[in-house]
Amino acid sequence: MNVYKLKNSLQLLIVCLIYGLLFLYAAVFNNSTGWIVFFFMTGLVIADFLSLTSTLKNIRMEATGAMNFTVNYSGELQLEMFGYRPILFPLVLLTTGLIPLEKNENYSFPFYSGKPKKLHFVWQPEKRGVFQSLPLLLSSTDFLMLFSKQRELSVEGPFFVLPKQQKAAAEQLLQEILTLQPHFRSPFGDRTFVIRSLRPHHSGDPLGMIDWKQSGKRNELIVKEYETQAEQEPQLLFYGAPSPLFEELLSIYYSFTGLLDKQLTRTQILLADYPAETSSDKLFAVIKPLQTEQPLPRLTNKKLVIFAPEYSEELNAQLEKLQRTNELFLVTFKEGRLCLQWKNEDRFIDTEEVRL
Repeated sequence: MNVYKLKNSLQLLIVCLIYGLLFLYAAVFNNSTGWIVFFFMTGLVIADFLSLTSTLKNIRMEATGAMNFTVNYSGELQLEMFGYRPILFPLVLLTTGLIPLEKNENYSFPFYSGKPKKLHFVWQPEKRGVFQSLPLLLSSTDFLMLFSKQRELSVEGPFFVLPKQQKAAAEQLLQEILTLQPHFRSPFGDRTFVIRSLRPHHSGDPLGMIDWKQSGKRNELIVKEYETQAEQEPQLLFYGAPSPLFEELLSIYYSFTGLLDKQLTRTQILLADYPAETSSDKLFAVIKPLQTEQPLPRLTNKKLVIFAPEYSEELNAQLEKLQRTNELFLVTFKEGRLCLQWKNEDRFIDTEEVRL
């Protein structure tokens, strides 16, 4: 039995006991004072019960604002409350709030008659995903505040909850990549040691480019121009293999892509399960792990950053093939810590955000 039902039962028992004692007093002593008090009590009880006759089933809630939220981040949930049928007697005091009430703010409306009301709740979701509805609790009381009634109400969505932001981890990860490969931001490759041509020195050319041997022969300053590697486009690949670490890695990948969006252009490949028609702003809310492992795509001449939740022999074999034709970074979890692997070097990303 719910707490509020138990409370109502006890209070009803007390009211009946008092009412019975008043009747006995009036009947035994048979005086005007006793009967006046008894009839006054009768009228008060009738009026009090009438104030509870309006049902909460006539009240509806509809979402009117944004449907996108972020894990562990407080967002505003905009709702409209209204009575879709006439309310016979105004609700003396209507209270509503998101469940659980102890963690969320509540709204109270005295003598609510069913007119539309705008509500603004602060919702801080704790889990990523798509929520088709959110539960709210409606409660009302009589004018003597003796009894109450409650009803759970669902607000229809869908509500999209994106992964939590891990900005510190994303910034540290990018910094480590730039330390290992300073040209990661540039769409062009590194300079090689192959001389493309010799030309006369121009104002502003670095002294390191001067070919002193050729300059002595020609009696003028001669500059060496080197070949550069072909253009390499930054490519991010999220490999959503089934793993207990899927959600944590997805959060880091989501934060990392958000950081890169402000700094450089890149492309991405998502190997995971999600509906093909999903829009980009809702993609990271609906994405799910692969049912079975899939082969990595064949890529060449890329600055490739692969995110994989766990290291495996099958994954390692595929990475060795990709390393032959790409600059490859692997972001994964190793010994319970976020790790950036480049060639034969491991660099751990340790922040307060990443806790397993």
